Amino acid sequence: MKKFIPPLIIVLAGIFLAFNLLRPGFMQTHDGIWHIERLLSMTSMLKLGQFPVRWSFGLDNGFGLPVFNFVYPGPYYFMSILHLFGVGVVATLKLTNLFFYLLGGLGFFFLFKNKSKFLAVSAALLYLLTPYHFLDLFVRGALGEVVVLGLVPWCFLALQTLRKTKRLSWYTSLPLFLILISHNFLGLLFLGLILFFTILLYDQKKLVLKSIIVSVGLSSFFLLPMLSERKLLLSSPPDLPNTQFANHYVYPSQLIYSPWNYAGSLPGNNPLEISYQLGYANILLILMGLWLFYKYFKKKQASLSLLPLIIILVSLFLMTPASSIFWDTFSFLKIIQFPWRLLAISALLFPLVFIELFSSSPFKKWQYLLPPLLVFIAFLNTANVRSPEFVLSESAFSSLHAAYATKFASAYRYELTPRWAPVERAHMGTLSLSSGGAKITNLKEGIDNIAFTAESSSSTVITINRNYFPSWKAKGDGQALPLIPAPDGSISLTLLPGTHSYRLYVGSTNIEILGNIISIVSLSGIIYLMLRKKLNE
Repeated sequence: MKKFIPPLIIVLAGIFLAFNLLRPGFMQTHDGIWHIERLLSMTSMLKLGQFPVRWSFGLDNGFGLPVFNFVYPGPYYFMSILHLFGVGVVATLKLTNLFFYLLGGLGFFFLFKNKSKFLAVSAALLYLLTPYHFLDLFVRGALGEVVVLGLVPWCFLALQTLRKTKRLSWYTSLPLFLILISHNFLGLLFLGLILFFTILLYDQKKLVLKSIIVSVGLSSFFLLPMLSERKLLLSSPPDLPNTQFANHYVYPSQLIYSPWNYAGSLPGNNPLEISYQLGYANILLILMGLWLFYKYFKKKQASLSLLPLIIILVSLFLMTPASSIFWDTFSFLKIIQFPWRLLAISALLFPLVFIELFSSSPFKKWQYLLPPLLVFIAFLNTANVRSPEFVLSESAFSSLHAAYATKFASAYRYELTPRWAPVERAHMGTLSLSSGGAKITNLKEGIDNIAFTAESSSSTVITINRNYFPSWKAKGDGQALPLIPAPDGSISLTLLPGTHSYRLYVGSTNIEILGNIISIVSLSGIIYLMLRKKLNE
């Protein structure tokens, strides 16, 4: 029974810290409404039997958007299960945030419990008290980041188990796979971090690399289209402030303290923007780590155990304007969009620094005094940051949802709209004639397919009022026909002379097919490992 007490402490503490997630009503956050629209889109597509889900056909005024080719689908698969079992959309969003928030704390406890259960509980609580968590939960509504922050400790744990057992198990690759499909940028950032650790720290390098390869393979159904087909989307306007990387640097003073606000990320050292504070407890960990690093250096000792601290310091530097030459040199890395997103990396590494400090001399003798003090400091530091700015009533939420229900699934239309449709337009029926004349009969419109019969004496061009994308396919009497984008970004089809039956449907691009195949092959490897284990038992 005693073994359940530490995890229970972490769960109860986490529920207390994030209690405002459970308040009635819809929390007004930066991205909250978009998660609701994506959840509803994912659920409706799963009901239609679409898997993997790539499109949402009701958005962009009914023209449809390939949302889940470019937006991390992982959290929405998870939420759709809850919603399909009858949990309301607002409750589903809250429970998902709470679940993964608690999951991260528990993950760090199980990662460190063999060293010291007391230190493991302290590390977990410090992790849950990191201000960046509350920024994601109550200000930004950054669901994907919350999910990744909850999964990363379990990825560390899976790799730790692999190194101990010296064998690849069927479950070893799953945490990293879930991370890669749960956030576009953080997933790839963490993948790079794991590769870095593998090269410098991990033994059993070949086994770890095999596990990483399986994880990447499993997530290929999403990663390949997300990375290679992004050029098929509209580009952001060059003068949009939110897209200017230099507008989102963090100044050192903001890392030490910045007021807790609910606005967005603003240019310069603006006191009205969101807070980037590390937390006083984490700043103390940095100072303690630097002192220990100095002691090692003075004794001419080298220790890779402080590598997480070095990575934290590098990541903090890369958030500041002083790092602009780095970002300008490696401009492709600006895909992370906001340099302060690296706060997630430091949040994940602070528990590693903590456990290293208090597991070794000279801080080991203080391990029953300083950790509780750090937890207390962190608790006081976050006392005023654990709540949303506004909570909408049911009627206010209904009005907000109605305003966006057929619009987009992100703050800006260009982010998920095919590049051939730069202008938003109203839906004017399923088909329209672009040139020539034809008699259309037997029109049957499904969510992801359209069928009709057309009689045309000469070649006629018709427009199908759906957003053109290469995954749309057409057949005339069972034979493949070419589709091209219409001037407004709709689908243009040239009819065959005579009377013919036509069918348009959403298929897959070559990249999507390749991604699906790689994921299926990787899944087969997981199943093989699972069966092998059962046969050996």
